[in-house]
Amino acid sequence: MQRPLRLLVAAGALPLACSGTDPQTLDPGLLGKKSYEQTFARDASPDRFGHVYKGLATWGYFGAEPEMRRTGRFGSQQQRATSRTWPGINDMYVDHSYCPGARTPLVRDGALHIVAYRFSAADRASCGQGRQWASAFVSSQPSFAQTFGYFEIDATIPCDPGRWPAFWLLPVKKTPENGGRLAEIDVFEHYGGAITLTSQGRPVEINRRGQPFATLHAGVTGNEQRWTNADKLPKLTEAERDAFCKAPHTYGVLWRPDEFRFYIDRRETLRTPNPGVTDPHYWVLNLDISPRAGNPDLKPEPSSYIIRSVRAWTLK
Repeated sequence: MQRPLRLLVAAGALPLACSGTDPQTLDPGLLGKKSYEQTFARDASPDRFGHVYKGLATWGYFGAEPEMRRTGRFGSQQQRATSRTWPGINDMYVDHSYCPGARTPLVRDGALHIVAYRFSAADRASCGQGRQWASAFVSSQPSFAQTFGYFEIDATIPCDPGRWPAFWLLPVKKTPENGGRLAEIDVFEHYGGAITLTSQGRPVEINRRGQPFATLHAGVTGNEQRWTNADKLPKLTEAERDAFCKAPHTYGVLWRPDEFRFYIDRRETLRTPNPGVTDPHYWVLNLDISPRAGNPDLKPEPSSYIIRSVRAWTLK
């Protein structure tokens, strides 16, 4: 049975501009502790993201990770380009060593850019594996994982139709019982365009543009539980959506033994009890292309998910 969640949204709406907090520091009151210690940092300081390939996986998904844990490197070319296998994902994770024309991920102006773009005809034939779009997956799986603490990124997300950026945490230990992914802590994900669903025979438009949402998935395969604020987001005007999309924001999660708290710009958006998630997790950044986030063809040009910092702290 799922436990009840608490949805906390200030002033009836999600924050529309960055709060101005320094992403390098934390108010101890945010953590509910008197002190804390930073355990991980990648940021826009000179050369910080320039070393992104040292100790970070530039791709990989469930199929590649067991090989990485065993040998510290990817095995086959197929593993080096492991992409999602479930329906509805139109992109392929690539980089230069697998696909020479790859644009992702890259470092520009001190920030990490995950770029989603349409394959050229040649690259699609040689490394697209039937996918029309290329993108990237960046993870701390080879180098960093942690139980409990505060995890946060400072980023600007693309609000283009069909774009699906996310920041999430996955468990180090992969078992048949957890399906390779439970618990999954979705600090945020964002659907860049509106979609139309059918409800009781009538079309219903769902538009979450400018409204990133948080979700906690837990349990075991066949009995997954989910807590989210995706269906309880406030209504926004188009001007409010535009304002959010144009501004940089911080996205964070406070993971404690007793509960999870999710934040945008250090303002709480979701709180839920911890259902027993106590094993180490690593972080993931990715930008997918999917019709569940709108029609990708409405914005065929490249889209960038720009990350200025990734940080983690432990609680003392």
